[in-house]
Amino acid sequence: LRCLGATAWQSFAVYLVQGLSLGVFGAVSGALLGLAVQALLPVVLQNVLPVEVKFAIAWAAVARGMGAGIAICLLFTLLPLLAVRNVSPLVAIRSAFAEKSSGRDPWQIAVLGLIGVAVFGFSVWQTPRLRDGIGFAAALIGSFAVLTVLAQAVTWAARRGIPRGLPYVVRQGVANLYRPNNRTVLLLVSLGLGTFLMLTLFLTRTTLLKEIEFTSGGGRPNLLFFDVQDDQIDGLRETSSANAAPVIVHAPIVTMKIAAIKGKKVEEWLRSDGRRDGEGKREAGKDAEREERKRGSETKKGGEPERMPGWALRREYRSTFRGKLESAERLVSGAFEGQVPAGTGVVPISVEEGLFKQLGLKLGDEIDWDVQGVIMKSKVTSVRAVEWRRLEPNFFIVFPEGVLEGAPKFHVAAVRTDSADHSARVQRAVVQKFPTVTAIDLTLVMQTVDSVFTQVAFVIQFMAFFTVLTGVVVLVSAVMTGRFQRVRETVLLRTLGATQRQLVQIQLVEYVILGGLAAIVGCALSVAGNTLLAKYIFRIAPSVPWLLLFAGAAAVCVVTVVTGFLSGRGITNHPPLEVLRQEV
Repeated sequence: LRCLGATAWQSFAVYLVQGLSLGVFGAVSGALLGLAVQALLPVVLQNVLPVEVKFAIAWAAVARGMGAGIAICLLFTLLPLLAVRNVSPLVAIRSAFAEKSSGRDPWQIAVLGLIGVAVFGFSVWQTPRLRDGIGFAAALIGSFAVLTVLAQAVTWAARRGIPRGLPYVVRQGVANLYRPNNRTVLLLVSLGLGTFLMLTLFLTRTTLLKEIEFTSGGGRPNLLFFDVQDDQIDGLRETSSANAAPVIVHAPIVTMKIAAIKGKKVEEWLRSDGRRDGEGKREAGKDAEREERKRGSETKKGGEPERMPGWALRREYRSTFRGKLESAERLVSGAFEGQVPAGTGVVPISVEEGLFKQLGLKLGDEIDWDVQGVIMKSKVTSVRAVEWRRLEPNFFIVFPEGVLEGAPKFHVAAVRTDSADHSARVQRAVVQKFPTVTAIDLTLVMQTVDSVFTQVAFVIQFMAFFTVLTGVVVLVSAVMTGRFQRVRETVLLRTLGATQRQLVQIQLVEYVILGGLAAIVGCALSVAGNTLLAKYIFRIAPSVPWLLLFAGAAAVCVVTVVTGFLSGRGITNHPPLEVLRQEV
């Protein structure tokens, strides 16, 4: 076009219009495909969803999706097209030779900056909190940096570290990593980033599903007995076991209140917050309590809390004592002490993680308890994370065995029944023998919870499959972009005497190296990404199925090699003269 008299900006505009046209076509096609999937989902999920969902189009969401797609297309079209402004007619005539850039184009730097701003803005837009958006953008930029440095290192090592004693096809395959116009950086970044995002999604899916299984797993107790007295617990065990429902969970409960924290009485803490004790009692209520939970404790620079949440200071604690942690608990810090000698002066206790933070406690801090008129001194020696979603007895404070056995208390016991008839039979037997015991059947509640979790698991699996499929398309596209360069290289090697088998082996070596490195680094990044998401977003323990992770890495490597071969299919059939004439 330049030889025919077009200006640089005219040439630029021609291809910009072409790129935007493709972007608009892709955005419209994607929107139509999304609407088709949306229309199909209610039909597919009609037996899963608890309510009837009618098909409706959210035009604002469609417009946002199309706008984002076109904006991305525009930015990534501008980046390579800006170089067209500086292309001289002589470069088109000598198309076989690479043109070295004379320097950094300020417009390209500006577009790169806009791309960074767009990624950051899109991340913040799609996340509910600014911190999450910044974290996602930072993780993405960090991944780009790691993969780019890796690609540069691979190019450097391939140029200087290849042993001369290796077969020719291996040396030539490695040499392709640093040849002129090589695509090592592009392919490694594209493949590695795609692998990172896909495997992160896969690991996040596994983590969430494991959490659902943990919360709604089978074998849980579904029948609770409350207000069981000391002289009734053994008889209740015998009665329930005789009716094929042995006690699974048992917890003694002792009521108590906080008398002092760190040597300072509760009344002093309340007054230091500007509240009189009477006022504190009058403001007790669910709304006020939730607000105080939200605000939490504010801490001075010296580490001592400036104020304590009133709900935590005034409430009555129903605590327990036992010798070990339960399945719904996880030790966060410190050492759990399950038993102490009778008469211990300062009792070691374990505090729930949320309460520990609300009260501004540290390991070693002392708490005085008013156990129904008797003051008991304790010291915080461990912190626990409690899974409150489990329908089991869970506690803020756990004492060791050996100190509370003589205190007034009642017991909670939980059993599992197989059916409604079995549950009724067990309840009837227990209540006939112990009329004061209260029974609560959780079967219906647990069935509802299981149903909801099953639906959530299905949605997670569906979205993961849909997104992974999209990621595979991205990986395939990244590999296929170098087809024209492959044609030229293959024909030139054939002209120099290379056989078709050698050409295939050379491609195999190059794609195995690229795919393998991208898979390894992508796996490492995905493990880090899944850990960060689990810890800071979902607040759960990460799950990494290593065997499946290795299988995913191998699959990425296979997809890279197979796609490389498919994209190069027919390249070796090009007559050398066809390409050589392009050099004239």
